[in-house]
Amino acid sequence: MIKEYIENNIINESWPIEYNICVKLSGGADSSIIYYALCYDYKDDPNVQIIPVTISTDEKWWYPEGARKVIKVVGELTGKYPPEHIVIENIKHTPSNYSKAQNTAQDQAIKKYNIHEDLSFSGLTFNPNIETMKHYFKSNSGKLGLDKVKALHGIDRRDPTRDPEGKKGSIPPIKLKRNTQFKDKLGTAAWYKHYDVIDTLYPHTFSCEAPNDVTDPKDFLPGDPHVHCNYCFFCLERWFAFGRII
Repeated sequence: MIKEYIENNIINESWPIEYNICVKLSGGADSSIIYYALCYDYKDDPNVQIIPVTISTDEKWWYPEGARKVIKVVGELTGKYPPEHIVIENIKHTPSNYSKAQNTAQDQAIKKYNIHEDLSFSGLTFNPNIETMKHYFKSNSGKLGLDKVKALHGIDRRDPTRDPEGKKGSIPPIKLKRNTQFKDKLGTAAWYKHYDVIDTLYPHTFSCEAPNDVTDPKDFLPGDPHVHCNYCFFCLERWFAFGRII
């Protein structure tokens, strides 16, 4: 899917035959399926390297370990491994610092692996339709084993600038190169179904932004299961789109 788009819409006759691709990989469900799709689509092409870049901050210190886990799983599933995983760690967390570090890591990958700027992908998505999401939890919280009040409270605590209704401050429309043919978690779930990796990749991804049982980096060891809080907005997106947390 991604390869077809790249070759039909981005690459032109002036490009060299060989090219590489950069992916911003956090280990979350969105960026992980983009990384998988690229590795899968190019698994038989040794001339195209997929370069993941990851940032960690004092508040999001688990991103590199989550990304490494996804890289390992995707490699086992596709046979495609990156020549390098570019990681920038221990950034003081502010939105500005995080964005700057992402751009720095991306620039490193672009320069070192001769990557065209149009071949840099991220997992940034819009929030799902909020009223539809609320209706889902009002109807299904009991079946999912969730507290309906806590679920609705988690939805209300979302970042509204990522809502899709075009409110002031919302993120602008995004092209495939920044993310892709899906714009929210429902689209993300559709890609997992398309590539048939809901049971093999999705359980190894981690989207929670409030890891209540994993509070210290030394407690987060390779191979340990991620612990989702279930009620932050990012966890609720997973319940809403996939019907399961892992």
